[in-house]
Amino acid sequence: MLQVSTIENSNVVTADYSGSLDVEDEKKLRSVLEEAVARSGKIRLLVTIGDIDLGRIEPKAAWMDLKAAGFFDDVEKLAVVSDASWLNQLTDWAGNLTDMTVETYPSGQRDNAVAWITE
Repeated sequence: MLQVSTIENSNVVTADYSGSLDVEDEKKLRSVLEEAVARSGKIRLLVTIGDIDLGRIEPKAAWMDLKAAGFFDDVEKLAVVSDASWLNQLTDWAGNLTDMTVETYPSGQRDNAVAWITE
């Protein structure tokens, strides 16, 4: 499941992943990202990744998720909250390939991630 929202009166988009991922989830993410970019230009993205069941990710949804990386040019700050060390390494790598500022946080520090992304 993917829950997407924006923090009111800001350019921050939040995406919380857990369990499964389907095409409708990805369409909603893309729609929220497009609206936020149209409204604010540069956006800030806070991604929280919980327990994901790889067997419940639709292949087309995974492809759409990869294509969402095309929004990276529109992201000025990215915070990723996850306990998966491989994901934190991937996030740091993405930060080195783009102009965005990237921070990673363990799941117990989501409040710190929110404070950083909104400053």
